[in-house]
Amino acid sequence: MGATEHLKTRVSLETKRRVQAAAQMQLLTESIWLRQAIDAALRRVDDGSRAELAPQPRSPSKRLYVRLRPDDVLLLRERAMARGMPAATYLDLTRFV
Repeated sequence: MGATEHLKTRVSLETKRRVQAAAQMQLLTESIWLRQAIDAALRRVDDGSRAELAPQPRSPSKRLYVRLRPDDVLLLRERAMARGMPAATYLDLTRFV
């Protein structure tokens, strides 16, 4: 491997934890996991599939309906409000990963 360069970025604590968990699941270091994620994203761009990076139009057939307990509804509203999003469009799947 030839000369290398550094990419610098800051992420939230939640993102850091998710990267750590993903790397551990694949038995990789965070550095290697990040390098692979970057390489995969760049391959998608190089393949001319820039459409993957653009937001996809909503389709009524892709709606998700979930029944929540009242206490979960309160939590959903709080988290959505903290992110400045309508509760109907906020979904956090990190608890399920």
